[in-house]
Amino acid sequence: MFAKDDSLTKVVELLRELENKANLYVAFLVTVEGLRIATSSGTKIEADELSALAASLLNASMMAVEQLNQGDLEEVIIRGSHGFSIVRRIDEDKLLIAAGFEPEKIGLTLHLMAKYVEMFLKIFNEPLEELR
Repeated sequence: MFAKDDSLTKVVELLRELENKANLYVAFLVTVEGLRIATSSGTKIEADELSALAASLLNASMMAVEQLNQGDLEEVIIRGSHGFSIVRRIDEDKLLIAAGFEPEKIGLTLHLMAKYVEMFLKIFNEPLEELR
């Protein structure tokens, strides 16, 4: 998945940064199949279980977007009475998942996630030489 351990370290640092800036209680990367790629060490929820749920939700949402002719799915937002979760597609294989307790920060979280997706893409596309 990663070309070098340095890239995984960068990803974890970015996840921690995203959590702090958006005041999230979790942010992590998973595959579209629901396998965990990376999470910050401060996460206190079961990342593997949430990863699988997010992948299932994404697949169902992709079918809905396709049936409604709404183009490519970019993100799924879930808002509950005690918080929110956002699943955002990074590329064909990876998802960024974020969750927080403050629904009024959904807009900020969406904005930050879009910026961080770009940063993650740069890491995933770096040649080996640039990681040294």
